[in-house]
Amino acid sequence: MATKVLPVLVGLGLWSLVMGLVGGCGDNQGQKAVTALSGRLVVTGSSTMAPMVAAMAKQFTTKYPDVLIQVRAGGSLRGISDCRQGLNDIGMVSRALHANEGDLLAYPLGKDGACLIIHKDNPVASLSSEQVVAIFSGQISNWREAGGHNAPITVVARPPDRPTQELFEAFFHVDYQAIKPSLTAGDNAEAIKAVVQDPRAIAPISVGEAERNLEFGAPIKLLPLNGVTASKGQVRDGSFPITRTLNLITKGNPSRLAEAFMAFARSPEGIKIIESYDFVPLEQ
Repeated sequence: MATKVLPVLVGLGLWSLVMGLVGGCGDNQGQKAVTALSGRLVVTGSSTMAPMVAAMAKQFTTKYPDVLIQVRAGGSLRGISDCRQGLNDIGMVSRALHANEGDLLAYPLGKDGACLIIHKDNPVASLSSEQVVAIFSGQISNWREAGGHNAPITVVARPPDRPTQELFEAFFHVDYQAIKPSLTAGDNAEAIKAVVQDPRAIAPISVGEAERNLEFGAPIKLLPLNGVTASKGQVRDGSFPITRTLNLITKGNPSRLAEAFMAFARSPEGIKIIESYDFVPLEQ
């Protein structure tokens, strides 16, 4: 289908990712096979998945220089809406498809968890489910009531249509209307920024994204939930209770190029990228 050249939006900034280097074909059959794929793909959706998929796109277009791929974040609902309207070739959705989304095809890549993060200087070591509900509903408003300093709690919520927020509400059996946020963060990067800038803040976020930022030195910590550590390892072994599937989706059967890219995403090369972003690849 016809597509427009779109920039990449990931996290808080605008990252222009125009991939598709012009390269000549060699005379040998191997080189011809490498350059056999050509065309353009637009991939939109989940802000959790976008950096990882952009890395896959960069590697894929290095192998196939006649291919151009644009990856754009904006949320899982955008990926679904764009698929249905023909505005993308592939959507990114960081949750399982709902029953009313049966018109779409899902291609699972991996698993992630949803956890809570606080500033590294916050002495709170863990929270129970009951404490989490009390904090987000405003019943506990001071960290002293949860084992921390005498300081007001800054509650950071996510928009109600984001999978991280949906998982949070479903697991804790809390309605969005009951949540009393101090502020709302549109994506993982905004949630991390809120916690980094405010040692009193607490925010729901992707486990993989939190661990990746921790590796890069962000002053945050992932809170254990009911004594279970929030980490990729616990997501992998199934002990962490709040998990979701990371999917690529299409409306109907994918084009040859889209199918090739999704196959690459689930290949050994793609799996290495999934792991490098601290997500758990699905067993093939």
